[in-house]
Amino acid sequence: MIPSEEPEVWIPDATPIILLGKIGMISLLTSHGKEHLMLVQAVADEVLTAPPGDLGRLALREINQLGPAHFPLTANLPQVETFGLDPGESAVLTAALNETAQGHRVLVVMDETKGRAAAKALGIETLGTVGLLIRAQRTRRIQSLVPFLHRLRAAGAWLSEEFCEKVALSVGETWP
Repeated sequence: MIPSEEPEVWIPDATPIILLGKIGMISLLTSHGKEHLMLVQAVADEVLTAPPGDLGRLALREINQLGPAHFPLTANLPQVETFGLDPGESAVLTAALNETAQGHRVLVVMDETKGRAAAKALGIETLGTVGLLIRAQRTRRIQSLVPFLHRLRAAGAWLSEEFCEKVALSVGETWP
């Protein structure tokens, strides 16, 4: 679901950073300004496992040049640990819960099904990479969604034909 209000804090997981970097659209995260973007160290560490020159890794450098808030995680919250997520997802959800407890409206940008289900169970709003692109198309930041779906698939995102057709139809476009 596309959020109806602008979040105060955007906290991306590794996969959206990597994919947006690979399709040249990292600006969908960085355009909100450093005061609205939080980078969790476990996510940065995950992105940095890619070889030098990888477009996802270069996207992380672009995010870091913006100077976002960094979340210095010492330990994940117990309620997050119960889901058995990877370190990046756990850290993102812990940061989101901490920000929410401080009264901030948070949006977690995450693609993984298990992580999104955990976020939902914890009451955390999420949006995936495709959701960011739908939002960009609706706000006219991109003219057409379908070319970006093709680019995501070429970049390694697993998007089924059925999913792409459904998403394209939701914005008045046709697939393929």
